Amino acid sequence: MAGLTHMLLLVGVIGALLPLDVVGAPSGTSERYQVLTVTPQTEDDVQTLHLIKTNPNLEVSFWTYPGAAGQAVDLMVSSSRLKQLQKHLEKGNFTTEVKIENVEELARQQMAGSSRPSEIASLGLQPTGFDYGKYHTYQEIFYWTRNITDAYRKMTRLHHLGMTFEGRWIHGIQISTALQRDTSNAALRPALYFQAGMHAREWIGPATIMFMTASLLDQYGTDKDVTTLLDTFDVFIVPLVNADGYAYTWTSEPNARAWRKTRTNNTGSDCVGVDPNRNFAVKFADEGASQDPCSDQYCGPFPFFAVEVYNVAQFLVSQPGVSIKGFIDFHSYSQLWMTPYGYTKELPPDYKAQLEGCNESIASLKAVYGTEYQCGSIANVINYLSSGSSADFTYIKLNITYSYGVELRDAGKYGFLLPPDQIIPSGTETLAGLVTYGLFVKGKLP
Repeated sequence: MAGLTHMLLLVGVIGALLPLDVVGAPSGTSERYQVLTVTPQTEDDVQTLHLIKTNPNLEVSFWTYPGAAGQAVDLMVSSSRLKQLQKHLEKGNFTTEVKIENVEELARQQMAGSSRPSEIASLGLQPTGFDYGKYHTYQEIFYWTRNITDAYRKMTRLHHLGMTFEGRWIHGIQISTALQRDTSNAALRPALYFQAGMHAREWIGPATIMFMTASLLDQYGTDKDVTTLLDTFDVFIVPLVNADGYAYTWTSEPNARAWRKTRTNNTGSDCVGVDPNRNFAVKFADEGASQDPCSDQYCGPFPFFAVEVYNVAQFLVSQPGVSIKGFIDFHSYSQLWMTPYGYTKELPPDYKAQLEGCNESIASLKAVYGTEYQCGSIANVINYLSSGSSADFTYIKLNITYSYGVELRDAGKYGFLLPPDQIIPSGTETLAGLVTYGLFVKGKLP
């Protein structure tokens, strides 16, 4: 831990010397985008997909990534590049279908208001008037963190993790029922940590985690399991890690809605951004990460290069007296609840216990609406490697045994463009899984 703290401090000094000017966004166009599901039939086809992914002239945005023959891949392409892409695909034995005909139309629907305002109002969640049934801008999420901690000031604290590359605050919420009794001992309990919004385009993550936060606070003292959970653990929640990237996805810039990375400047390259989930100090720049600044899986020049990642790691190691026993990083999409490792298909020594917690969590989740999730280690479930991830970092470096990466709704019909009417169902079922997860971790405490 001392070595890690030294690295974080060193990176913080280096980061302070980096230029703070932000690369200007390109001007808007009337380009049309669609999402295709492409299935490679042979290993040569898989390699063709990798070549397409690294071809800057095609400008294809991969929503899921190539794994093995027979494993479908979702990718987004513009109307002006579609014929070029088809020429590459015709060289192989791919099956192709149009998944989303008009990305712009679905994106507009996502940005619209709640489709079920009366139902949302009947929930009675704080802060009063906040619509949990719609997607919110960065600014709205920023004020929500302040308003909900003000509404529950006796059992919450607002934490400032730091600022993003472009100067936006990253806020965290601490739920601690001990604050109501003894503020001096409020930080001495075991803790759980949940975050979302690492990848900019995954809007359902912040929306789901905000709904779960409000529900936990609302149900404390009335729901037995929620009360037990919050009387056992302090809960830290960071609803939006990659605030710059998320804010960019709300702009009208071409292809902005599919943006994944941060908005960090990369020295020597016109390409912007780092994949924050490849930038942690664990198996850094190993297989499953790219060293090409133009790749959406670019790991950065060194660990914690992305200030957002540095802020999260620093926050995790700097809470006085806190022993974090559980960690979940919420992403989308595919409906997966995954254990370490991401960097290798070998299973971790704690896999049996981790899998037990996963299976119990997704059983509770499924009991709500019947939504099917899959358990397993990251590399085995997604069938490709991902080094430098948050779950591997917290498990390997911080010794948080019950570290998971969760991919929320859906299974692929809408992908990142999940309609607003699925936010409350996603939050409701995921909360059931989350509470079961917390009680499972409680049962493992010494």
